[in-house]
Amino acid sequence: MEQFSDDLLWPDADDYTFERYFIYNYASHEIEINPTASDNDKRKASETSRIFYFNHPSQIISRRHSWERWNDKADVDRLTDFSFRFILM
Repeated sequence: MEQFSDDLLWPDADDYTFERYFIYNYASHEIEINPTASDNDKRKASETSRIFYFNHPSQIISRRHSWERWNDKADVDRLTDFSFRFILM
């Protein structure tokens, strides 16, 4: 079933920054809603997270693997090779 919401975030918008809407939990590798965001921004972040399954177990595992690979530095040549660059900055 196709999902759409007017509250869906547009990450290519000029005023979008990951930190405005989300925080990255380095312990659980979950993407959480930024508690300091405005109520409007929290609503948009929550809806975007829900529609795109940000914290589906497979997504969490992929982020954890990227984080571990980055910390290992064994196979790190280009930052653009990483799917979750926002956690590495």
